Amino acid sequence: MNTGSAAAPPKGIGGWLRLFAFLLCVGFVRGIAELAVAMPDYLAGFQVEAARGPLIVVGLVAFAGMAVHLWGIVSLFRQKRAFRTIFAIMSVLTLAAPFSILPMLMVPGVRLHMILAEADIARTIGALIAMALWYWYLCVSVRVKNTLVN
Repeated sequence: MNTGSAAAPPKGIGGWLRLFAFLLCVGFVRGIAELAVAMPDYLAGFQVEAARGPLIVVGLVAFAGMAVHLWGIVSLFRQKRAFRTIFAIMSVLTLAAPFSILPMLMVPGVRLHMILAEADIARTIGALIAMALWYWYLCVSVRVKNTLVN
């Protein structure tokens, strides 16, 4: 029997927000694994004096990306209003990462195909499209509005 009261609006990390939170955490773990695999090549690049400056830029962008990603995970689970802004910053850093590699072209003998494979470009475009769709969800979802209140 209907008592006339409306159902409580969705709140908390459930539904699509649960999937989003899971993917956010998996992405962070994948990023850590990719950094660990790339670390030997990254460190070997410091043997070339002309590559040191560009490699520092690449390292700083990667570190900033991982730090903001972790900050985003923490803010989502703490249900912080600032999460949408943090996610937007993550998107900008995702876009900046491939561009941070471009100064490596100043190193003698380095060519674009050596530092930026077509697969990496396609993956970045795919990630940006996915991030844009998730950002749209974060902006329009009633559950997100009712959850990110701190």
